[in-house]
Amino acid sequence: AYTGLVGTGGFVRLSNGPKPSPVMEMTFGLRAFFGYQVTPSGEIFWFQNTHEPTEPQVMSSGADDERWKARLVALHRDDHEPIPTMLQATDGGIGRFPIYDLATLPTWHAGRVALAGDAAHVMGPHTGQGSAMALEDAMVLGMCLRDIPDIDIALASYEHRRRPRVERVVKLTRRVGNTKSPGPLGRAVRDRILPIVLPMGVKQTAKIYAHRIDWDETMADIPPIRAI
Repeated sequence: AYTGLVGTGGFVRLSNGPKPSPVMEMTFGLRAFFGYQVTPSGEIFWFQNTHEPTEPQVMSSGADDERWKARLVALHRDDHEPIPTMLQATDGGIGRFPIYDLATLPTWHAGRVALAGDAAHVMGPHTGQGSAMALEDAMVLGMCLRDIPDIDIALASYEHRRRPRVERVVKLTRRVGNTKSPGPLGRAVRDRILPIVLPMGVKQTAKIYAHRIDWDETMADIPPIRAI
């Protein structure tokens, strides 16, 4: 399903720009969301989310770069530096992609075939967990196949263990994405309450980012699960 957001990104170097830092800077701008990080070499990677209520056609960098760049400059003209300067100075390709996520599937496996990663639960980039979910899936799937001789039960066990966590992360990602395109009234409310709710949000998301999988855990120890 199209989420109403288009993701944009590019690279730039600024002679008097911010210094390299391990910290990624992110801003709820007046009209759109913007983030960037300065790499050790001094090159800046920036990314941006634009609200597009109508699902656009497939977008890519190329002939329309200058027109898209002009739009981004206009969207961020009133945001703090170095955001406007970064966009003005970007002279390479500008990647842009509609953002989608996937509603819950009734099952992740059939017979000897199982889905993992984006094939089972594609999500937006707003929590940075898409690749992490795929890696976790692969690890748990491998553990189930390692420890459970019956393939049907192994695949059902994999889904049983992974689905609750994945669906929590998908829901969180949707909520975070929705804060990037709330409309004028929603933006005013968000900006007023953000300083209050942000610490609480950090505590909630800590559970997402602190998740660990013990490779030495034996998957055969869990109760048998009827194959779906």
